[in-house]
Amino acid sequence: MSRTGMSPPREHRRGFTFLELVVVTSIIALLAAFAVPSFQPAFHRMQLTTCAQEMAALSRFAHAQAIVEQVPIQLRIDPGLKAAWLMRQTVTSADEAGWVPHHPHRRVSIPATVELPGGFTAITFSPDGRAYPMDREAVSVTVELRGPGGERRHLIFQGPSGRVQITEPKA
Repeated sequence: MSRTGMSPPREHRRGFTFLELVVVTSIIALLAAFAVPSFQPAFHRMQLTTCAQEMAALSRFAHAQAIVEQVPIQLRIDPGLKAAWLMRQTVTSADEAGWVPHHPHRRVSIPATVELPGGFTAITFSPDGRAYPMDREAVSVTVELRGPGGERRHLIFQGPSGRVQITEPKA
């Protein structure tokens, strides 16, 4: 039996049509648009916690360096520069104390979403292991870090021991 005037039967093709792909891609994009904003608070909390941990690690390093090198090391935190770094005390020939950068590669960049409401802070770690603020009168120093959702982390520097701890104050 021959089919004259008719085209040969087509085989069934496997795959998706362009329209099906566009519909599925649109649905996925729509779901992602709703899901991404729900992850932002968790991401900001993670940034806040990571920043607090990095600053605590930098202060622990400064504490250890002051003891090992037997020279004061200062942790400087500047909210304007969004950074924390270390300075080392030097003594000039005229017995005047000055400060020079110490381990410049050891620096903490503070994310744009993290605020430091307390202003510029400098905490000095002495060779005997103590930590004290610029005014030298406080027994301990608290540095507050604040995230965009109102979350807070406190870095508490304990003067007599020079230790630092991170706390999450209750609202």
